[in-house]
Amino acid sequence: MELMHSVSSRIASAIYSNEPRFPPGTKIPKDEVFHAVRRGDVDGLSYLLDQCQVDLTAIDDDGETALHLAISIGRDGIAKLLLEKCGDAPLILNALDREGYTPLMRASAMAKVDLMQALVKKGGETNISAKVLWESFGMPMLHPDIAAPQILIEAEGELSKAFVIALIRCNILAAELYFYAGASTSFALEQLVNRHDVGPLQLLLVHQWASKSEVVTALGNALQSANTRAAKVLIPAAAVDVLDLWVTCARHGELEKVKTLLSAVKGFQCRAVRALLEMKNLAEAEKVAALRVLIRGGAMLTATGVIERAVFRGDSDADVRSLINAGASTIDLLMKLGRHGDRGTAQRLIGYGANPFAAMDKLIQDGEQDAANVLAVAAAWQLWGRNQPREHPHSSPS
Repeated sequence: MELMHSVSSRIASAIYSNEPRFPPGTKIPKDEVFHAVRRGDVDGLSYLLDQCQVDLTAIDDDGETALHLAISIGRDGIAKLLLEKCGDAPLILNALDREGYTPLMRASAMAKVDLMQALVKKGGETNISAKVLWESFGMPMLHPDIAAPQILIEAEGELSKAFVIALIRCNILAAELYFYAGASTSFALEQLVNRHDVGPLQLLLVHQWASKSEVVTALGNALQSANTRAAKVLIPAAAVDVLDLWVTCARHGELEKVKTLLSAVKGFQCRAVRALLEMKNLAEAEKVAALRVLIRGGAMLTATGVIERAVFRGDSDADVRSLINAGASTIDLLMKLGRHGDRGTAQRLIGYGANPFAAMDKLIQDGEQDAANVLAVAAAWQLWGRNQPREHPHSSPS
């Protein structure tokens, strides 16, 4: 019992003794350094690096430096300590193991992105021959443990930039690595939405790396910047009601967004115009303003078609008035009515607010005086009817 107590005391004394095993200034055998790395002895290794002579370029029996070894066996704290103490010495930072891996490449193989960032910021590189291949042939020719670090070097150690570059280069493995390491998808969307090439944007969306709210925000940016190609890709991913989006943009007076939607999604112009016309809780002035945005955004033909159908079918007078007040053109329709001698319909249309004079001028220029006369008579009748007392609205002029 006494013997056991004595042994325990010696062990405890050895463990907790403040006396260093190696006096300051001692040249440390490389095996001691590698043993400290394998044990994960941060304090012991820190003492050796600070107080003794340590050769960090030395390699073990497997051809690895202490930095290679720390990264390979997952001793991240030791690896960061070695990086802190080695400065920017390229013989340490960019040493090659037997497989031709630099510490940066080894960190990539271990998916240790924080170590990769630390190495890049210190000046870590990939294998020089690999770098030559990178510059000559591009990333698709290279192993992922070369491509991913090279992307991070190009991004100056910034994760979000590296994520964007990986997407642009169509390197899914590198993009996935940086995404799960915390790269900002909002930043990536912001950068990719402004590109003409939507392939990288599609990659991000296909892998569902962005949240719905981020995609919706990106869609708004694409619409505002008039990037039709990006909008086409983002609309399905955002899972928004395009009709509702169109009407909302029109009501808010967002002309550029309306124009981009018109280019990105076909077939919604008529539905959007109809949706606005059918809004019962919308004040007339607000309705006209929203319709004006739609018309200026590219829905002129649609609005004119709605007017024509409404006039001939006897639909709501209010809808026709709203569209005319919003700037929908009635020139072609009035010219058609003049050619057909349909004075009554022309008069009704003029009563809704249509201006006949541009149509009359065009008919006269085309040598169609009779058609122009039909519109002139219709305008005169309308003007006369407007000036008559209300109790005799249908009286004929004397």
